[in-house]
Amino acid sequence: MKGIALKVTYNDGGADGSLFGFRGTCSNQNMLVNVRDRRMTNCSDEGKPCREFVDANFQGRRPAETYCYERHLFAKKRFEFGCGMYHHGPNTGKPIPVSGVDKGDIAFLTTLLPAKEGHERIVFGCFRLAREPRFREDWGYMLESDGTMELQLPDDVAVQMNFWRYFKNRDGSTTWATGLFRKLDEKQTDTLLGDLLGLLGDHTQRDVLLSAVGGEVKPRPVRKLPLVESAGFGGGGFAGGESDAHRKLKEFVAANPQKIGLPRNALAEIEFPYLCGDQVDVKFDLPDGSAAVVEIETIDGCTGAHQCIKYRALLEAALGQPLGGGRVQAILVAHRFDAQTLAFAKKYAIRTVQLRV
Repeated sequence: MKGIALKVTYNDGGADGSLFGFRGTCSNQNMLVNVRDRRMTNCSDEGKPCREFVDANFQGRRPAETYCYERHLFAKKRFEFGCGMYHHGPNTGKPIPVSGVDKGDIAFLTTLLPAKEGHERIVFGCFRLAREPRFREDWGYMLESDGTMELQLPDDVAVQMNFWRYFKNRDGSTTWATGLFRKLDEKQTDTLLGDLLGLLGDHTQRDVLLSAVGGEVKPRPVRKLPLVESAGFGGGGFAGGESDAHRKLKEFVAANPQKIGLPRNALAEIEFPYLCGDQVDVKFDLPDGSAAVVEIETIDGCTGAHQCIKYRALLEAALGQPLGGGRVQAILVAHRFDAQTLAFAKKYAIRTVQLRV
């Protein structure tokens, strides 16, 4: 599985509190940056609607239907993006051809947040290609999603996904310069997707990504990567959080301990924190003085099984119990389990409960 990274001009149209818009025409402030400061192609070209609107000091009718891949990116049910046109030389106005990109490859959306430099380019979304790039009159060669994994990354994940961590130019530089796409080999693509699976945690997007590529890519260890701090235009902080499915299952388990084999009168604490900064989904205090830690997953039980080992040991230490002393149970709850996860859980005395609410 290969990848293609796309150079996407930052768009805050319809952002609604998130860092990323791509659902309409940019704000006046971002339009000014793209036209005057960054001089982005199409935004700043003479005769283009956004350039004319800026030159008119934002008087008159705002651009609505612009020649702009970005304006429609997240507005449509199926993502699509173009490979661009030549803007200089003898091929000016002709579409840039792209070869070696196949059905099933992954397209990664990259951009620069406001006030950021070239080396701070981030990945903020991805999709799987439905077919080879297809020519469309006036738009060039288009990359179209197959509908299995249209992902807009949560803000808190996107700002950790520096593109240059996964791809380097031949000269080692970390500046994009010309062209709208860069090709990623299988190793680069797998590493990027693995980091995403590790960082997405309980976000809904993780389940979507696992369903699409879970059999082909293994999650890399969960860790915080260096941030590319946001500098948006009045955005309301980072968007995202756990998925509704994860939250509902967690709250159901906390309210119904008997459904996972614990006493009905066990006392639950959701998101129980440890001194080291970790927190377990649910911690139960049992009537006999023992305890249980419960990790909630939806479709990927493997990561949760490893977390159970950690959370059990941390609670034993917090309670002054010997490690492996048997006074803290570890329980993994998920919508489904694969054979590998079940074998791992059995080996390390983690009780598994398949449950869906």
